[in-house]
Amino acid sequence: MFKNHIKVSIRGLIKKRQQTTVNFIGLITSIVSFLIISLFIYHELSFNSNFSGYENIYRINQDFSPGEEKLFWATTPSALLPNVQASIKDLENGTIVFDISQFSTLLIDGGQGNQEEKRFAFADTSFFKVFDLEFIAGAQEKVLADPDNLVLTESTAKKYFETPQKAIGKTLKINNSKEFKVAGVIEDFPSNSTLNFDFIGSFLSQPHGKDPSWSNSNYHTYLKLNKDADPGATENSINKWIADQFGEDLKSSGTSIYFTLANLRDIHFDTTREMYGTVPTLDIRYLKLLAFVAVLMILVGCANFINLSTAESTERSKEIGLRKIVGSSRFQLFSQYFIESMILTGLCIFLALVVIQLISGVLEDFLGLNLDFTTIYTLQGILFILVLFFSVSFLAGFYPAVFLSGIRPLKNISLQKTNTKSYFRKGLVVFQFFVSISLVLSTFIVESQLSFLQEANLGFDREQLVVLPINYKIQEQVNSFGSEIKRKDLVASVSKASNSPVHVKSQYTMSLTPESSQSIPVTGYLGDHELIKTLGIVLLSGQGLHESDLKRSQTPEDGEFPVLINQKAAEALGWSEDAALNKRFYFDGSLVYVKGVMEDFNFNSLHKEVGPLVIYLEPDYSTVLLLRLSGSSVSENLSALKLAWNELIPDRPFSYEFADQQYQLFYSTEEKLSKIFSLFSLVSLVVSGLGLLGLVSYFANQKSKEISVRRVLGAGFLDILKFLTRDFVILLVVSTGLAILFGNWFSKVWLGSFAYHVDLSFLIYAFAVLSVLGISLLIVSFRTWKIFVTNPVETLQK
Repeated sequence: MFKNHIKVSIRGLIKKRQQTTVNFIGLITSIVSFLIISLFIYHELSFNSNFSGYENIYRINQDFSPGEEKLFWATTPSALLPNVQASIKDLENGTIVFDISQFSTLLIDGGQGNQEEKRFAFADTSFFKVFDLEFIAGAQEKVLADPDNLVLTESTAKKYFETPQKAIGKTLKINNSKEFKVAGVIEDFPSNSTLNFDFIGSFLSQPHGKDPSWSNSNYHTYLKLNKDADPGATENSINKWIADQFGEDLKSSGTSIYFTLANLRDIHFDTTREMYGTVPTLDIRYLKLLAFVAVLMILVGCANFINLSTAESTERSKEIGLRKIVGSSRFQLFSQYFIESMILTGLCIFLALVVIQLISGVLEDFLGLNLDFTTIYTLQGILFILVLFFSVSFLAGFYPAVFLSGIRPLKNISLQKTNTKSYFRKGLVVFQFFVSISLVLSTFIVESQLSFLQEANLGFDREQLVVLPINYKIQEQVNSFGSEIKRKDLVASVSKASNSPVHVKSQYTMSLTPESSQSIPVTGYLGDHELIKTLGIVLLSGQGLHESDLKRSQTPEDGEFPVLINQKAAEALGWSEDAALNKRFYFDGSLVYVKGVMEDFNFNSLHKEVGPLVIYLEPDYSTVLLLRLSGSSVSENLSALKLAWNELIPDRPFSYEFADQQYQLFYSTEEKLSKIFSLFSLVSLVVSGLGLLGLVSYFANQKSKEISVRRVLGAGFLDILKFLTRDFVILLVVSTGLAILFGNWFSKVWLGSFAYHVDLSFLIYAFAVLSVLGISLLIVSFRTWKIFVTNPVETLQK
């Protein structure tokens, strides 16, 4: 019986070539889309799960309140772990990681000249006890106990020394000064890891590694707790120790500090904290949105199958009636049609996997995603595919099987037609086009916001602004370079600063009195007297900083430390722009005075509102050189700058970035999401369009004689088009209304994550809706024209 069902099902699929082809294309496209999104979601959800015992590994976060405002940091002081670990009863191991990439790049010389590297960290001796990375060469035991030791990843060892084994015992010179000995080589960190380093040096080589300090919070602290440990109890132990040691001091200063634990799996989705690392975080809402889109794509493909299967009920009604008369039970008919859908689904999933393998490289490049396609062929992946197979078979095949097996034989033998105006089928058409219009509308909303971000006025000129990393140890050489390129008119201006202007991140406090219990969080931006000119920042009142102010900044007397503040800082201190001039306040514990008030500018992502900012003179601690290019030929300017750099600073590579490119990196996740929406809105349109084409073709064939009679009686093309599309137009209008409601909800969710966003106009909604309706009308018109040009006499003679 089962074998017969399979034979009959295969014959039926071959016989109905047009419907089978439409179903194949629709389901394959939907399944490919679903699997691609699922792989991306799996990659993101599996972050940090490669470390054994990750369920018990936590990062200590810091909630710091220097007044009424609260700051959320992912870092802690270096002295925290050594002092509190004795009070944590469930502690298995703890480690401190100092990610140097948050501050600057390093020069690495392995004997072939300096190379600039970013992914460098220092860790204490317990690092590999918390994170069990496999050692390919060297011994793990006490590998970081020697201050001069260094561990490389496998790919880095091959880059510098050809093989991991050859790297052991070799030395690398860091920043033209200190030499480190390679004592171990580990496997590369996986792409789904928050920790992503190429070099791990001993934390004992750092000042705060030897002498832990409470003075700054630049260190990531991780705890590995016992299996049955209560993280809440550990939090309480840490904060109790802090309260016992510093409670009175914190209370008198009006400051609050609270430490929390975040599980290793959760920190990838914590967008509230400044990570200071090389791996960006991800808003979990984006994954939920993508999961919703993935399910919609599968449902659209299934809706196509259901619509076309039930639409052909009249064509198959005679077959069904005869089968029932000769003794087939409803269950047998149900089994027949359900097996048919299972065969089609199985073939579609198989072909979808083949398509994914063929286009995997192109997809990864286009979408900018990390997709591990081998995951599909693991046990977990195979189980997922089986669940998908049975789910799609059920969704696509259950209703058609029930519907077709339930047709009454007497009606079918007498060729009485079933009611084609099925509300269920109409509902599926509404659903398909609701999804298509919603995805197109969402794409337009995302693109509109990205365009807004790209064109936004940040309050400074980021065009043709070159950011060149420098080291504080080569300040004299940098000064000579700056003087030389100004003398040769290679730049309009040059300035030194602590950070790129698109990402200023040093946090301080300010207050009106030294004992103030209402300290205000403020961002500090150090630079030289040319900084305002180079960035093109507008001064609203007062004067900019001058070279003569530098001496005062270096040896300030009380009240003689000049600074610039922005509008937000003046407002936070209770001053107007004009009234703020020459006023004194305490910045990071030092008394300063306001020399000028500048217009607010965005020194971080537009996800955040502009906050208070203080610019002060301390150029000798700068980590970047900002170059404002002059002239129209950027490439010629850069070539000349590189030549001048190599002459004056030959031992350091000329490695630069443009400020506008750094700015775009803030929105890399949003750009990926934009590409995903663009791709899958197109896919949804194709699938829905195929379904519409199939339905129109089927109904046109059903009504071919009626259309021919209308033509003989004088009906034109528009009359036939109106006759065939009147029902579909109503359904598309309903879909449009629902999609607009979805678009309103989506815009609130999407734009709500930005402090500054585009104001959506009616035109965005109108263009999205009209584009889908236009494509639908073209599809229907195409099929109608083919019917219209057919000789009506031939149709009536059939």
